[in-house]
Amino acid sequence: MTIAYRYIRFSSQRQSKGSSYDRQLFAVQEWKEDHPEVELSSDTFEDLGLSGYKGEHLDNAFGRLLLAIKTKK
Repeated sequence: MTIAYRYIRFSSQRQSKGSSYDRQLFAVQEWKEDHPEVELSSDTFEDLGLSGYKGEHLDNAFGRLLLAIKTKK
């Protein structure tokens, strides 16, 4: 069975006061409903308030997610 991993990121701490997190979580839930054949892992990767433009996410959760994919763990 195919496994999907939840990844949530927004760029600034100011966005944490808005709906960025909830909106992305809802999008994951909608996607899962459209793809019942895919198992959603209990592992969650989150880069909250880290810039994608500056690459900060690569040293954090997104980097760990990429490593897990590359090493098939």
